[in-house]
Amino acid sequence: VTAWAARQQNKPCIGISHQNAFRYPVPLKGASWLDKSVLEYFAPSQHQLGLHWYHFDQPLLPPIVHTLDNQADNDDFVLVYLPFESIEDICDLLFHFNQQTFICYHPEVIEVEKVENIELRPLCHTNFQHHLHRCCGVIANGGFELPSEALSLGKKLLMKPLAGQFEQQSNVATLEDLGLATAMDSLDISTVRQWLKEQQAESVKYPDVAQAIVNWVLQGAWDSQEELSKQLWEQVDFPSYVSNI
Repeated sequence: VTAWAARQQNKPCIGISHQNAFRYPVPLKGASWLDKSVLEYFAPSQHQLGLHWYHFDQPLLPPIVHTLDNQADNDDFVLVYLPFESIEDICDLLFHFNQQTFICYHPEVIEVEKVENIELRPLCHTNFQHHLHRCCGVIANGGFELPSEALSLGKKLLMKPLAGQFEQQSNVATLEDLGLATAMDSLDISTVRQWLKEQQAESVKYPDVAQAIVNWVLQGAWDSQEELSKQLWEQVDFPSYVSNI
């Protein structure tokens, strides 16, 4: 809405999003011509800043995360956030690992409930962040913000992209290719079992991207994104096991 209002009133508009990264030649999976057209015209802006987990030799920026200075623990539970899967299917999967504790946030949960090795919780940002900082791993769909925060906190990732969602499929394929996540196309017992055996992840160190963008906007050189991108990526510190960079 903001982008279209700015266009109608002939006001400059800067678009900042992960979706803008797909305007560049970055890894894509399952993207149709229609998908690319929607990205092009959905939120028109004169200047686009694309956020991604790697630059791919393009003027992209690292993720904006809100966990830069936060300390993380690694308690013996896995955080699960699969809002588009049914609670029954999630529980049927996790019951197979009765020696492992899971804390599952889901939009269908009304109140906290303990079911065998699973603690079901209603959506709550504050509580979710608390458990994100303390968990030993995260099982989630293929979004951008949650994996970015998990990576910055050093949490291992198991991701299931939504079928038919090219952005999610591309996200998961990218993180798997970088060695930063494990992928599963379905709620697969063997994949979860193998993932649970993996070692604790190392954190990805991101700079303060939000403040850098503020400074860039105030300077007014909006057509020059390459230097901003270069400066920020020079400050990113990837784990030792990251591949294909």
